Amino acid sequence: MRRNKLSSKCFVFQPLFFYSILLILDRPLFVRIEEDRLPFFVGPFLLTAISAYIEYPERRIIAVLDQEFFPWRYRGLKIEKYFRGEEEQLAFFRNEEINPDYMNMDPKKVTEEALKIRNKIKAELDSEENPIDMELDPVEPFKGSDDIKLIIIGQDPTIKNPLSRKHIKKALNLDKTFGSLRTYIEDVICAGLGLKLQNVYTTNIFKYFYTDPPARTSEILFEHLDMNLRLLRNELNIYPDVPVIALGEPVLQLLSEDNYDKVRRYWDYRKGISGLNFRKCKDNNLDRPFYPFPHQPSSVRKFYSETIDQYLNFVKKDFI
Repeated sequence: MRRNKLSSKCFVFQPLFFYSILLILDRPLFVRIEEDRLPFFVGPFLLTAISAYIEYPERRIIAVLDQEFFPWRYRGLKIEKYFRGEEEQLAFFRNEEINPDYMNMDPKKVTEEALKIRNKIKAELDSEENPIDMELDPVEPFKGSDDIKLIIIGQDPTIKNPLSRKHIKKALNLDKTFGSLRTYIEDVICAGLGLKLQNVYTTNIFKYFYTDPPARTSEILFEHLDMNLRLLRNELNIYPDVPVIALGEPVLQLLSEDNYDKVRRYWDYRKGISGLNFRKCKDNNLDRPFYPFPHQPSSVRKFYSETIDQYLNFVKKDFI
């Protein structure tokens, strides 16, 4: 199948319980909506899909082999709802070994796995410039006591003051009764979404400590990212339909396919003539869309402070 034009022979993806097959069909069958098989596209696919369905504008479900930034590399298989050039991801399947230990993750289990990852990275990939701190245990995720309706992801727990690090027991310090970060999450984000802190699950991409805050050694985080991302994806699979917020631009850049991504791109920093055009990050390595938010120190900047209520209203759409 060509990239921008539908060929005379087209593929469909046919799920059969625990395995699937590909069938080659002519165009009339390819564009027909059926219950038991899906049109199959190899990304980048959008122009091809528009070409295929320009005369058949009905809503339909399609399968897409999702291409990475580098050509001829693929992240996995997406199942999407497609309508007139617009896509909505319904499911994502990554070609990744299933670890039975990850089937029932709770905060303590996540911390145990994070400890294994920390020790493995320390032995095989540690950096002399900013080594992993082995004196402090990984930080446990924070899980609210009520139904979980929001997930917030931070980067790592390595705050600037080394003496204060030993007092960090939960991700983003949400077990503490005070603090500027808790105030931001509870009084701004949660309140704006009509939630309580008890509805929140928070975790970090890197759950262990580095010797120094890794802001100036971000290349080390990218070198250590794969194993931590694998754990994070499995950790969040417990809440497949819960909206996700990435807290801070460094977190966005670690999760996004664009390592130089900016939060303001999703908050429509350059307001168009038709008004604000908010977005969520769909092209990412978390395998689920998420909302990029500024971290607490940046949230007081004029642009974000004047826009956050409108962006929160945009996020609310996932709670309807």
